[in-house]
Amino acid sequence: MWEEYVKDPNVEAPAMPARSASKWCTPEQRAILAQTLNLTMRYFLWRASRLQPPSTRTLQIAAAHAMTPLFRIPYQIIGQMIGAKIVMDEVYAYLAFNTKKPLIMAFAGLSGHGKTELATQMEHLLSLKLHDVDCAQIQTAHNLLGPPVGYKQNEVGSPLNNHLAAHSGRRCVIFLDEFDKTNKECRDALLKVLDTGMYRDRKTNLEVDGSRFIWILATNLGDTAIADFHSKHIAVLNNEEVEKISIEPLRVQLSSMFRDAFSPPIAGRINSIVPLFPFSPNEAAVVAHKFLLDLQDDMRKPIATTEPELRFIAHSRLSVIDDGKLCQHLVAKDRYEPQLGARSIATSVNRVRTALALEYSKSGEEIQDQDNERPLQGYTAQLTPISDTEEEVSVFRDQSTGSADGEVGSH
Repeated sequence: MWEEYVKDPNVEAPAMPARSASKWCTPEQRAILAQTLNLTMRYFLWRASRLQPPSTRTLQIAAAHAMTPLFRIPYQIIGQMIGAKIVMDEVYAYLAFNTKKPLIMAFAGLSGHGKTELATQMEHLLSLKLHDVDCAQIQTAHNLLGPPVGYKQNEVGSPLNNHLAAHSGRRCVIFLDEFDKTNKECRDALLKVLDTGMYRDRKTNLEVDGSRFIWILATNLGDTAIADFHSKHIAVLNNEEVEKISIEPLRVQLSSMFRDAFSPPIAGRINSIVPLFPFSPNEAAVVAHKFLLDLQDDMRKPIATTEPELRFIAHSRLSVIDDGKLCQHLVAKDRYEPQLGARSIATSVNRVRTALALEYSKSGEEIQDQDNERPLQGYTAQLTPISDTEEEVSVFRDQSTGSADGEVGSH
């Protein structure tokens, strides 16, 4: 029911072998699943069907180091199977050996394709504290780490310095966003802590043990090389072939670029380069559906007609007919721009939000807080023909008002 996840499932079951593992799915159950499995559900079921479960030994080691949740990463992000596997493998090996040296990974690629999301999932799944540094706003080592002892206001430190000091001897994640925007002074100030993990707190001058820190250097550097590699070697392959492709030539190329841009001392401290690729058309459709799910959640919130939080367009349910086709429409015709990543998809989905706002506002009734006591008002988003070859997204108010059941389904 999810081999072609962008398509609505068939209610009619295909012929199955007598001992098929799908025998549990009776016609009655299949009809319910076909009605309720939305695009995101189908995508992650498809993804799960392609992943090999961890071995018994892997699970034993992972449990001993409290990192079993790490294997959920493929179910937390859309696309980026290659990058997710590199992260899982690198972090697993690092934690399994109980390494007493920092782990340094570089997340590289076009903006809006999962660098921040991958880091956030590492924080969440490994129960580690993440500290995010916007390197585009950092101009000096004092901005980055604070003034050293003896300098004015050294007792204040900096957010990064204070985070490192607070996690001495413990694992945490430091996410250096837009690392390519740093200058030589800032990079040189990080050399020792990236190499050995040893660092001196600039507030107290006490030594900090950063040997268990995980550093992520997020950068757009190499995005053109990554996009070119994708178009030449990945976009032309089917799913089975993509899963077997080697990206080692690309990583060698990126390593050389990092040496030139960041200096050999910094590049030499990077343990692994994780390239993040553009979305495939079907993956882009799933990203669009993610934003639609967010819109559905917003619509379910209660109405609030007074401060501090005004929310008039609420207490409603949004259903989507043929969600795969609608989301493909939202990302078609260059609406998904790899240079902008998920942000361009969010802009396209905003057309649904606008259509919904206009349809919601057609009612002649005034919105009141007491409306929260009524059943949710239903709305339906679907594609409607505007010519023999063209369709557009339309939103209609349901004529009958019912419960919220099934709102995330594809019908």
